[in-house]
Amino acid sequence: MIYDWCKARGMDAALISSDFDHITKRKITDKNAEFIYIKTQPYYKNMSLQRILSHRAFARDAFDYIETMAPDLIYVSVPPNFMAHYAAKYKRKHSQTKIYFDLIDLWPESFPVGNIKNYPPFTFWRRLRDTNLNIADKVITECDLYQDRLAGLVDRSKMQTLYMARQDSGIRIAPHLDEKCIHLCYLGSINSIIDIDTIASLIH
Repeated sequence: MIYDWCKARGMDAALISSDFDHITKRKITDKNAEFIYIKTQPYYKNMSLQRILSHRAFARDAFDYIETMAPDLIYVSVPPNFMAHYAAKYKRKHSQTKIYFDLIDLWPESFPVGNIKNYPPFTFWRRLRDTNLNIADKVITECDLYQDRLAGLVDRSKMQTLYMARQDSGIRIAPHLDEKCIHLCYLGSINSIIDIDTIASLIH
């Protein structure tokens, strides 16, 4: 969405992506001809050394590619937390380049593993992000709660919440409410980790 927004305003924008799909754990075959794909080491478990090594290699290779571009601004999605680490290294070499971090999630805080995320290697994973946040010129957060969690790690003046929304589909719903039935409304995220079909089957 950020890429499309920039292109629509006549900006010279490039989108660098992994060629590996984290959701399906497969290589991306249906590639967008406009994007730049970085060859990425596959991994098959969300909790694995292979995932960490894959993220590190992707972040390193992505910023190696950026070295050939000399951009005015780099808009970095975090996680992977290694992106913050390599962005900080780039910023120290190219102080004139603006760096924006877009915190689309907090890892490992939102990892469903209980208290073990307060111990290594999870603490190392978190420090990759936390120790590099303040190098950014702007830190964009998915919600205000993230700003509360990051208080003390990054200047509040740098943080801003941006709510992403797709273009209005134009679909209009005219529900027929029957007083003999119980009507339920789902209020929440609809994304790759929300199983709407299972929610619907539980209701039935």
